Amino acid sequence: MKGYTASSDGKVYLYGKRVGTVQVPLRLIMSVLGDGANGIAFGAWHEALARDEVIKVYPPRVDLGEGPDEFGELRDKAMAEASKAAALSHPAIATVYEFNVLMENGVPADSTGWPYVVQQHRRGEPLGVVLSRMTGDAHGRRYIVRQIFDALAYAERRGCLHGDLHMNNVLVRLGSAQLSRKSPSSTSVRAR
Repeated sequence: MKGYTASSDGKVYLYGKRVGTVQVPLRLIMSVLGDGANGIAFGAWHEALARDEVIKVYPPRVDLGEGPDEFGELRDKAMAEASKAAALSHPAIATVYEFNVLMENGVPADSTGWPYVVQQHRRGEPLGVVLSRMTGDAHGRRYIVRQIFDALAYAERRGCLHGDLHMNNVLVRLGSAQLSRKSPSSTSVRAR
C-alpha cells in the first residue's frame, strides 16, 4: 500500500513513522509476505492450533485521503469481502478463518481499529515466476491458466470478485498431489 511498510515483528509504518502494531490473539507474527492495493499480508503462526496462517491487515488508504471518519466504511467493506470469501470452498482458494479488528495492548481497538482477515497459508511460487520457467511447455501453461479460470469462475458465481488479481497474487505449487488423477501435470494453483 502506498506509504506503508511493515516489519517481521508486526510493526506498521507510514512514511517511516510507526502507526501501529499487528497483535492478533494466539498468533505470532513471523514475517511480512507482501503488500498490495488493499492491505499488508503477514505470515503468522497460530500457537494453539500449531498451523501457519496469513493475516491480511487493511489500514486506511492515506493516498486516497482516508482518515478516522472512513474507518467504519473501511471495516464494513473488508467485512463484506471476508464474509463472501469465507463462504467459498474450492481447492484452489485459501480458506478464510476469521475477520476482526486489530487489538491494541490486548484490548479491541476503538473505532479507528484496522480490520483484518486470517486465512489459510498456501505455499507456492508466484504465477509469473512459474510461467517464466515454462516457456517451452504450452500444455502445462494452459493447464495452469485453466485452473485459475476455474477458481475465478467458481468465486464469481458466488458473488466474490478478487479485485486485485495479478501475477504475484496467484501462487502455483509444482509437484502437488492434490489435483485430480486426470490432470496432465502435477500442478496445484492457489489464489491469494
